[in-house]
Amino acid sequence: MIISDMMTFDKEEFFEGVTEKLLLEKPIKNSINKGINDSSYIVNFENIPRKAFAVIGIEGRTKQPKTWRIWINDFSITKEFKPNILVNHNKKLYFTAIYDISPIITTKNVMTVSYSDEIKILYALVFSTYLTEGFTTEYEISAGTTLLDNNKGLNFTSKGRVYAVVAAKGIIKLRNNGEVIWSSNVNGLEELDITTRGNNELSYESTGKYHEPGFLFVVCNEKIIVPNINFDVLKINEDNAMKLIIKNTGNVKLDNVIVTTLENGVSKSFRKYEQLKVGDEVHIEIKKNGMREITVRIVGKKANFHKIKDIKI
Repeated sequence: MIISDMMTFDKEEFFEGVTEKLLLEKPIKNSINKGINDSSYIVNFENIPRKAFAVIGIEGRTKQPKTWRIWINDFSITKEFKPNILVNHNKKLYFTAIYDISPIITTKNVMTVSYSDEIKILYALVFSTYLTEGFTTEYEISAGTTLLDNNKGLNFTSKGRVYAVVAAKGIIKLRNNGEVIWSSNVNGLEELDITTRGNNELSYESTGKYHEPGFLFVVCNEKIIVPNINFDVLKINEDNAMKLIIKNTGNVKLDNVIVTTLENGVSKSFRKYEQLKVGDEVHIEIKKNGMREITVRIVGKKANFHKIKDIKI
Protein backbone atom coordinates (compact mmCIF):
# COMPACT_ATOMS: atom_id res chain seq x y z
CA MET A 1 0.00 0.00 0.00
CA ILE A 2 1.37 3.39 -1.02
CA ILE A 3 1.56 5.96 1.79
CA SER A 4 0.11 9.19 0.44
CA ASP A 5 -1.64 12.36 1.54
CA MET A 6 -2.04 14.95 -1.22
CA MET A 7 -4.40 17.93 -1.24
CA THR A 8 -5.71 19.72 -4.33
CA PHE A 9 -5.42 23.37 -3.32
CA ASP A 10 -6.35 25.05 -6.60
CA LYS A 11 -7.94 24.18 -9.94
CA GLU A 12 -9.40 26.29 -12.71
CA GLU A 13 -9.97 26.70 -16.43
CA PHE A 14 -9.27 30.22 -17.64
CA PHE A 15 -8.71 32.05 -20.91
CA GLU A 16 -5.85 34.30 -21.96
CA GLY A 17 -3.46 32.96 -19.34
CA VAL A 18 -0.89 30.38 -18.21
CA THR A 19 0.59 28.92 -15.03
CA GLU A 20 4.11 29.37 -13.68
CA LYS A 21 6.02 27.28 -11.13
CA LEU A 22 9.10 28.59 -9.33
CA LEU A 23 10.99 25.95 -7.36
CA LEU A 24 13.12 27.81 -4.81
CA GLU A 25 15.89 25.28 -4.25
CA LYS A 26 18.62 27.45 -2.74
CA PRO A 27 18.05 30.52 -0.57
CA ILE A 28 19.94 33.69 -1.50
CA LYS A 29 20.64 34.16 2.20
CA ASN A 30 20.78 31.62 5.01
CA SER A 31 21.76 32.45 8.60
CA ILE A 32 21.64 30.56 11.90
CA ASN A 33 21.55 32.33 15.26
CA LYS A 34 20.90 30.51 18.56
CA GLY A 35 19.12 27.63 16.84
CA ILE A 36 16.95 29.87 14.63
CA ASN A 37 17.35 29.61 10.84
CA ASP A 38 16.49 32.48 8.50
CA SER A 39 16.27 31.51 4.82
CA SER A 40 15.47 34.13 2.16
CA TYR A 41 14.37 33.41 -1.42
CA ILE A 42 13.99 35.65 -4.47
CA VAL A 43 10.51 35.42 -6.04
CA ASN A 44 10.29 37.62 -9.14
CA PHE A 45 7.72 37.82 -11.94
CA GLU A 46 7.58 39.70 -15.24
CA ASN A 47 3.99 40.70 -14.43
CA ILE A 48 1.94 40.69 -11.23
CA PRO A 49 0.21 37.28 -11.01
CA ARG A 50 -3.57 37.01 -10.82
CA LYS A 51 -3.06 34.19 -8.28
CA ALA A 52 -0.05 33.04 -6.26
CA PHE A 53 0.50 30.31 -3.66
CA ALA A 54 3.57 29.49 -1.58
CA VAL A 55 4.04 25.76 -0.91
CA ILE A 56 6.67 24.67 1.63
CA GLY A 57 7.73 21.10 2.37
CA ILE A 58 9.15 20.45 5.84
CA GLU A 59 10.75 17.49 7.61
CA GLY A 60 11.00 17.15 11.39
CA ARG A 61 10.56 15.03 14.49
CA THR A 62 8.16 17.29 16.37
CA LYS A 63 4.68 18.53 15.50
CA GLN A 64 5.26 21.92 17.06
CA PRO A 65 8.62 23.65 16.43
CA LYS A 66 9.48 26.55 18.71
CA THR A 67 9.73 29.06 15.86
CA TRP A 68 7.94 29.33 12.52
CA ARG A 69 7.41 32.62 10.73
CA ILE A 70 7.14 33.67 7.08
CA TRP A 71 7.41 37.09 5.45
CA ILE A 72 6.80 38.24 1.89
CA ASN A 73 8.84 41.42 1.68
CA ASP A 74 7.91 43.19 4.96
CA PHE A 75 4.50 41.54 5.31
CA SER A 76 4.19 38.73 7.88
CA ILE A 77 2.13 35.81 6.55
CA THR A 78 2.09 33.68 9.69
CA LYS A 79 3.59 33.26 13.15
CA GLU A 80 2.00 29.85 13.79
CA PHE A 81 3.01 26.41 12.56
CA LYS A 82 -0.24 25.03 11.14
CA PRO A 83 0.64 22.83 8.15
CA ASN A 84 -2.13 21.57 5.88
CA ILE A 85 -0.81 18.01 5.58
CA LEU A 86 1.19 15.62 7.76
CA VAL A 87 2.63 12.23 6.78
CA ASN A 88 4.44 10.05 9.32
CA HIS A 89 7.09 7.65 8.01
CA ASN A 90 10.05 5.89 9.63
CA LYS A 91 9.93 8.09 12.77
CA LYS A 92 10.01 11.25 10.65
CA LEU A 93 7.23 13.76 10.06
CA TYR A 94 6.67 15.28 6.61
CA PHE A 95 4.63 18.49 6.63
CA THR A 96 3.21 20.57 3.78
CA ALA A 97 2.23 24.19 4.40
CA ILE A 98 0.27 26.09 1.73
CA TYR A 99 -0.33 29.85 1.77
CA ASP A 100 -2.37 32.05 -0.57
CA ILE A 101 -0.08 35.04 -1.18
CA SER A 102 -2.09 36.57 -4.05
CA PRO A 103 -3.07 39.83 -2.25
CA ILE A 104 0.50 40.78 -1.26
CA ILE A 105 2.67 39.65 -4.16
CA THR A 106 4.37 42.16 -6.48
CA THR A 107 6.77 41.69 -9.40
CA LYS A 108 9.87 41.71 -7.16
CA ASN A 109 9.66 39.83 -3.87
CA VAL A 110 11.75 38.28 -1.13
CA MET A 111 10.24 35.42 0.87
CA THR A 112 11.89 34.81 4.24
CA VAL A 113 11.23 31.73 6.38
CA SER A 114 12.35 31.77 10.02
CA TYR A 115 12.28 28.41 11.81
CA SER A 116 13.86 26.58 14.74
CA ASP A 117 16.26 23.70 14.20
CA GLU A 118 13.81 20.91 15.15
CA ILE A 119 12.71 21.03 11.51
CA LYS A 120 14.27 21.59 8.08
CA ILE A 121 12.89 22.88 4.80
CA LEU A 122 12.85 20.28 2.02
CA TYR A 123 11.64 22.64 -0.72
CA ALA A 124 9.78 25.89 -1.34
CA LEU A 125 7.62 26.42 -4.41
CA VAL A 126 5.61 29.38 -5.65
CA PHE A 127 2.76 28.50 -8.02
CA SER A 128 1.11 31.35 -9.91
CA THR A 129 -1.18 32.13 -12.81
CA TYR A 130 -1.08 35.24 -14.95
CA LEU A 131 -2.81 36.69 -17.98
CA THR A 132 -1.28 36.57 -21.45
CA GLU A 133 -3.05 36.60 -24.81
CA GLY A 134 -3.75 33.54 -26.91
CA PHE A 135 -3.59 30.77 -24.29
CA THR A 136 -6.32 28.68 -22.67
CA THR A 137 -5.28 26.75 -19.56
CA GLU A 138 -7.03 24.12 -17.46
CA TYR A 139 -5.12 22.93 -14.40
CA GLU A 140 -5.32 21.10 -11.10
CA ILE A 141 -2.45 21.38 -8.61
CA SER A 142 -1.93 19.21 -5.53
CA ALA A 143 0.71 19.16 -2.80
CA GLY A 144 1.56 16.86 0.08
CA THR A 145 3.69 13.75 0.45
CA THR A 146 3.47 10.48 -1.48
CA LEU A 147 6.08 7.79 -0.82
CA LEU A 148 7.32 6.14 -4.01
CA ASP A 149 8.00 2.56 -2.97
CA ASN A 150 10.69 0.56 -4.71
CA ASN A 151 9.33 -1.02 -7.93
CA LYS A 152 5.72 -0.02 -7.20
CA GLY A 153 3.80 2.11 -9.66
CA LEU A 154 1.62 5.16 -9.03
CA ASN A 155 -1.19 5.47 -11.59
CA PHE A 156 -2.82 8.70 -12.73
CA THR A 157 -4.57 10.26 -15.73
CA SER A 158 -2.97 13.27 -17.43
CA LYS A 159 -4.77 16.15 -19.11
CA GLY A 160 -1.78 16.73 -21.42
CA ARG A 161 1.10 18.08 -19.36
CA VAL A 162 2.41 17.04 -15.94
CA TYR A 163 4.67 19.09 -13.67
CA ALA A 164 5.95 17.45 -10.49
CA VAL A 165 8.48 17.95 -7.71
CA VAL A 166 10.17 14.75 -6.51
CA ALA A 167 13.02 13.83 -4.19
CA ALA A 168 14.81 10.51 -4.57
CA LYS A 169 18.00 8.59 -5.01
CA GLY A 170 17.23 6.28 -7.87
CA ILE A 171 15.60 5.91 -11.26
CA ILE A 172 12.16 7.40 -11.85
CA LYS A 173 10.24 6.31 -14.93
CA LEU A 174 6.99 7.48 -16.48
CA ARG A 175 4.99 5.07 -18.61
CA ASN A 176 2.13 6.05 -20.89
CA ASN A 177 -0.15 3.12 -21.73
CA GLY A 178 2.67 0.77 -20.69
CA GLU A 179 5.44 2.42 -22.75
CA VAL A 180 8.32 4.25 -21.04
CA ILE A 181 8.22 7.86 -22.29
CA TRP A 182 10.53 9.45 -19.70
CA SER A 183 13.28 8.21 -17.40
CA SER A 184 15.77 9.99 -15.13
CA ASN A 185 18.39 8.99 -12.57
CA VAL A 186 17.42 11.35 -9.74
CA ASN A 187 19.78 12.27 -6.91
CA GLY A 188 18.06 14.76 -4.62
CA LEU A 189 15.32 17.25 -5.44
CA GLU A 190 14.18 17.44 -9.06
CA GLU A 191 11.42 18.92 -11.22
CA LEU A 192 9.57 16.90 -13.85
CA ASP A 193 7.83 18.68 -16.73
CA ILE A 194 6.47 16.14 -19.20
CA THR A 195 3.98 16.24 -22.06
CA THR A 196 1.73 13.19 -21.80
CA ARG A 197 -1.96 12.41 -22.10
CA GLY A 198 -4.16 9.58 -20.85
CA ASN A 199 -3.22 6.72 -18.53
CA ASN A 200 0.20 7.02 -16.89
CA GLU A 201 2.27 5.18 -14.29
CA LEU A 202 5.09 6.74 -12.25
CA SER A 203 7.55 4.15 -10.91
CA TYR A 204 10.71 4.30 -8.81
CA GLU A 205 13.74 2.05 -8.47
CA SER A 206 16.07 2.91 -5.58
CA THR A 207 19.83 2.91 -6.18
CA GLY A 208 20.66 3.90 -2.60
CA LYS A 209 22.36 1.60 -0.11
CA TYR A 210 19.29 1.17 2.09
CA HIS A 211 16.66 1.30 -0.69
CA GLU A 212 14.88 4.29 0.83
CA PRO A 213 11.64 5.35 -0.87
CA GLY A 214 11.37 8.34 -3.16
CA PHE A 215 9.02 11.23 -2.49
CA LEU A 216 6.44 12.98 -4.65
CA PHE A 217 5.64 16.42 -3.21
CA VAL A 218 3.81 18.47 -5.85
CA VAL A 219 1.79 17.56 -8.96
CA CYS A 220 0.27 20.00 -11.45
CA ASN A 221 -1.88 18.33 -14.10
CA GLU A 222 -2.79 20.72 -16.91
CA LYS A 223 -4.09 21.15 -20.41
CA ILE A 224 -2.83 24.14 -22.38
CA ILE A 225 -4.03 25.41 -25.75
CA VAL A 226 -1.01 27.23 -27.16
CA PRO A 227 -1.25 29.92 -29.87
CA ASN A 228 0.93 29.90 -32.99
CA ILE A 229 4.33 31.25 -31.89
CA ASN A 230 6.45 31.75 -35.00
CA PHE A 231 8.71 34.07 -36.96
CA ASP A 232 10.41 34.11 -40.36
CA VAL A 233 14.03 35.09 -41.00
CA LEU A 234 15.18 36.67 -44.27
CA LYS A 235 18.94 36.64 -44.97
CA ILE A 236 20.58 39.34 -47.11
CA ASN A 237 24.23 38.53 -47.79
CA GLU A 238 26.74 41.38 -48.14
CA ASP A 239 30.54 41.46 -48.46
CA ASN A 240 31.48 41.82 -44.79
CA ALA A 241 28.13 41.41 -43.11
CA MET A 242 24.87 39.53 -43.10
CA LYS A 243 21.59 41.37 -42.71
CA LEU A 244 18.74 39.52 -41.03
CA ILE A 245 15.10 40.55 -41.06
CA ILE A 246 13.06 38.83 -38.37
CA LYS A 247 9.29 39.03 -38.86
CA ASN A 248 6.64 37.88 -36.39
CA THR A 249 4.46 35.51 -38.46
CA GLY A 250 2.59 33.97 -35.52
CA ASN A 251 -0.83 35.02 -34.27
CA VAL A 252 0.29 36.60 -30.96
CA LYS A 253 2.71 39.34 -29.96
CA LEU A 254 6.11 38.00 -28.88
CA ASP A 255 7.16 39.09 -25.39
CA ASN A 256 10.73 39.32 -26.61
CA VAL A 257 13.15 38.15 -29.29
CA ILE A 258 16.67 37.16 -28.23
CA VAL A 259 19.45 37.07 -30.84
CA THR A 260 22.77 35.42 -29.95
CA THR A 261 25.76 35.29 -32.31
CA LEU A 262 27.92 32.18 -31.88
CA GLU A 263 31.36 31.46 -33.33
CA ASN A 264 32.29 27.77 -33.12
CA GLY A 265 29.64 27.43 -30.42
CA VAL A 266 31.00 30.32 -28.29
CA SER A 267 28.75 33.34 -27.67
CA LYS A 268 30.10 36.56 -29.23
CA SER A 269 27.13 38.91 -28.93
CA PHE A 270 23.68 39.07 -27.38
CA ARG A 271 20.72 41.30 -28.25
CA LYS A 272 17.20 41.43 -26.86
CA TYR A 273 14.18 43.08 -28.48
CA GLU A 274 10.97 43.60 -26.50
CA GLN A 275 7.35 43.24 -27.62
CA LEU A 276 7.39 42.26 -31.30
CA LYS A 277 3.83 42.62 -32.60
CA VAL A 278 2.30 40.37 -35.25
CA GLY A 279 3.65 41.45 -38.66
CA ASP A 280 6.38 43.67 -37.19
CA GLU A 281 10.05 43.24 -38.09
CA VAL A 282 13.47 43.50 -36.48
CA HIS A 283 16.44 44.39 -38.72
CA ILE A 284 19.89 43.17 -37.63
CA GLU A 285 23.34 43.43 -39.18
CA ILE A 286 25.90 40.76 -38.25
CA LYS A 287 29.52 41.77 -38.97
CA LYS A 288 31.66 38.85 -40.12
CA ASN A 289 35.04 40.41 -39.19
CA GLY A 290 36.95 37.26 -40.06
CA MET A 291 34.77 35.06 -37.86
CA ARG A 292 34.33 31.46 -39.01
CA GLU A 293 31.43 29.06 -38.55
CA ILE A 294 29.01 31.73 -37.40
CA THR A 295 25.58 30.70 -36.12
CA VAL A 296 22.89 33.19 -35.17
CA ARG A 297 20.45 31.70 -32.67
CA ILE A 298 17.08 33.45 -32.58
CA VAL A 299 14.59 32.77 -29.80
CA GLY A 300 11.06 34.16 -29.92
CA LYS A 301 9.39 33.96 -26.49
CA LYS A 302 5.77 34.14 -25.40
CA ALA A 303 4.99 33.39 -21.73
CA ASN A 304 6.72 30.08 -20.88
CA PHE A 305 6.87 28.98 -24.52
CA HIS A 306 9.38 29.76 -27.23
CA LYS A 307 10.42 29.13 -30.82
CA ILE A 308 14.11 28.66 -31.69
CA LYS A 309 15.80 28.99 -35.08
CA ASP A 310 19.51 28.65 -35.85
CA ILE A 311 20.77 30.58 -38.89
CA LYS A 312 24.12 29.58 -40.41
CA ILE A 313 26.22 32.40 -41.87
